[in-house]
Amino acid sequence: MNIDFEISFTAKLKKLKKRQPSLCRKIYKVMEVFRVDQKNSSLKLHKLRGKFGDYWSISIEENYRLIFYYSSDAAVFVDMGTPDQVYKK
Repeated sequence: MNIDFEISFTAKLKKLKKRQPSLCRKIYKVMEVFRVDQKNSSLKLHKLRGKFGDYWSISIEENYRLIFYYSSDAAVFVDMGTPDQVYKK
């Protein structure tokens, strides 16, 4: 699976790398697992509903998510954060 990022996601990841390097390492590991095996149960991958119905979520920690959508040739990551941060939009 190809992985792509929206610019806003890349900017958040860059800031996170400075503030919380251990969380950033977890994100990279989880994205590698996702790239290789999307059905891996450790991802807690699930489709969102309602106004986020076109998006999917992966759990990094109990209270931290990666949000993405599938394009024709890639998974495009758009946001990351706690549920309050990513689902408030």
